[in-house]
Amino acid sequence: MGNIVNIIHGIYQSINDSASHRFGIQWTGDIASDEHSLAREAETLVRASDNCIPYVNADCGGHVGNPDKELYLRWIQFGVLSPVFRPHCTNYVSRFREPWLYDEDTLNISREYIKMRYRLLPVIYREAYKAYVTGEPIFRGLGWEYPHEKRALNAVGEYMLGRNILIAPVTGNRMRSLEQSRYCTKVKGVFYDGTRWEGDPIAEKEFLKLDMDLNGDSPCSGVPAYNFSAQFETTVKFERDVDLFLRCDDGATVYVDGEMVFKDDTMHSVRIFSLCLLKGGEEHKVVVRYFQAGGEASCGLYYAEAEGVNPTYLPAGKWLDVFSGKIRKGGIQFAEKCDYDKMPLFVRLGALIPLAYDAKNTKEQKWDRLAFDYYPDKEAFDADSLYEDDGETTAYQNGAYRISPYKACYDEQEKCYIICFEHSEGDFSGDRFVTEREITLRFHRICKEKVFSVTLNGEEIEYKTFARDRAVFPFAAEGGARDSEVIIVRFRTNVSEENKIKFFMSK
Repeated sequence: MGNIVNIIHGIYQSINDSASHRFGIQWTGDIASDEHSLAREAETLVRASDNCIPYVNADCGGHVGNPDKELYLRWIQFGVLSPVFRPHCTNYVSRFREPWLYDEDTLNISREYIKMRYRLLPVIYREAYKAYVTGEPIFRGLGWEYPHEKRALNAVGEYMLGRNILIAPVTGNRMRSLEQSRYCTKVKGVFYDGTRWEGDPIAEKEFLKLDMDLNGDSPCSGVPAYNFSAQFETTVKFERDVDLFLRCDDGATVYVDGEMVFKDDTMHSVRIFSLCLLKGGEEHKVVVRYFQAGGEASCGLYYAEAEGVNPTYLPAGKWLDVFSGKIRKGGIQFAEKCDYDKMPLFVRLGALIPLAYDAKNTKEQKWDRLAFDYYPDKEAFDADSLYEDDGETTAYQNGAYRISPYKACYDEQEKCYIICFEHSEGDFSGDRFVTEREITLRFHRICKEKVFSVTLNGEEIEYKTFARDRAVFPFAAEGGARDSEVIIVRFRTNVSEENKIKFFMSK
């Protein structure tokens, strides 16, 4: 595992070094835990995926800082729906990242999200195989599926798992470096030898913005690369109220409009610190007294909008909110608040999604029985596959794996929805290899018509109807569903056989 090249402790710059791909898992560094850092991690996931980096790993909960209950749960929601789920922090925080260190409610909610991740492993594992074969990322920006939609390309705060599940983590507003247009004056920099701003200045230089990142390089002529101090002065202005932040390595003291708002005399790696709220429509004088005491040199001003809910964009198609059951037509952007136990999570109508049953770990989870959630839509279809291997070795590199294709669509002539499980191809060794599988097909009745008959390979088959149950967590593998009434068909089959199920709808 290594740091993603040019992502410095969560701050994404760009991926310019192809050697960054030598690491199987790439870590975003010692990040903070505040809501804006969470927003930055979601953006980093999207931007890294655009560079075909599939395994982006954040310290879930933040490496430093002390998130409250709601913020901690927002981190868990993001973490379980990201490539690597790893709650982690330094030992200098007041509370570690285990959910039971909060309260029973936090523990129960965290458990439900973690169980949901395990149920979605057939989807995640399939996408991991695709990443191995084609390089396309597991979790990826909307632009991969909707390259012709400008708003999809610009939606850096949300992403997809495969082509059917859209994820929009609840975060703070995205933190960003102050654009040059935000500066009313140039940044005047006065530099000193040593770390205490003592003696006569050794150099002066004006900068267009304060956004310094150096590693073994001097900030300007006449200044050493290490053990120097500087005072930066400038004036900034924003249209609306913003939260102001400082990114620095090492310490700094900051004054805004003549008042000291931050002081840090310690030596550390790159960290971001909250400074104060800046009122919109007014000019504000900012003075940063910075020191560099060896290692990298970093000093920059960042901001985030002070208020507001991040909007969610839904691309073309129809989308089901798996928590509320509400269906929205794509091509729109909206903003809604979510209770802390929920998040914006959507399924594309027409999708057929494989689900595993609850398990404590991947070793325990067996795929001799699986559920498939079908979200019918007459104008949409789905076609994908289940991928299986031994789950432990690299034998898949030599062809030891199995692919089981499936597809779903609406047939206008027969007035029925058709789900086809095609015969499997491939072979591998180990306990995970099964020749028979029990399939539970869950038809979410989000359409107006009612099902009056179900057939399996041309013969009528029994089915059960479960009323909508708002207490059920999304992507349940058995029983009812949170979003709608669900019709369940269960059958056992040899994986080498093809099975076709038809749901005939009443007129």
